[in-house]
Amino acid sequence: MNIITVPYNSDFHYIRPDISLNRDSNDYFCPDDITEIAVVPFIYIRMERAGKAISAKFANRYCSQIGYGVSLSAKSLIVENCPVSFQTANSLDNSTYISQLFQPEQYPAEDVLKGLEYMEQNIAGFQFDDENPWKALLASDAGKIMQFFYEKIEKITRYTSVRTGDFIAMELHTPVIMPSEMAIKFGEICFSIK
Repeated sequence: MNIITVPYNSDFHYIRPDISLNRDSNDYFCPDDITEIAVVPFIYIRMERAGKAISAKFANRYCSQIGYGVSLSAKSLIVENCPVSFQTANSLDNSTYISQLFQPEQYPAEDVLKGLEYMEQNIAGFQFDDENPWKALLASDAGKIMQFFYEKIEKITRYTSVRTGDFIAMELHTPVIMPSEMAIKFGEICFSIK
């Protein structure tokens, strides 16, 4: 199982491994040599069928549930002109926190928006204002969010096959450096960075 991640405002994607999942929302213990941890919220879907070159028109046959989460990356490990360092920085054990999956009609958009407001109030540099294209989409009905995912599935599966159980995550903001010893609350997700 992989977490195929689309960075904020990007047409590209990268893959976080399943070892990065922290399903129990345990606190994150930062390795000693990492000096900067960045946080980014996302929403995700779970693929229920494997596929390649999936048309947006038929993507609803491949996924039906949606959730949200937070991922951490080690900004201090990224070395300019070294693409491999980006993958290392985004593959840390237990650095991806996810909510339970919801049917689209039960998706708690209000909890997600409140979580984003919490981050905006507590993390310097995190602004989830009207300039963010996700703000209006998250406040709309879940059908529009799912349609957005279907379009991304079409783009992703041109180049990458998906398997049953893979997650496709859409980042809602650019990664922002976290203050040390801060608690993150995002809907049902709650943890601290130690």
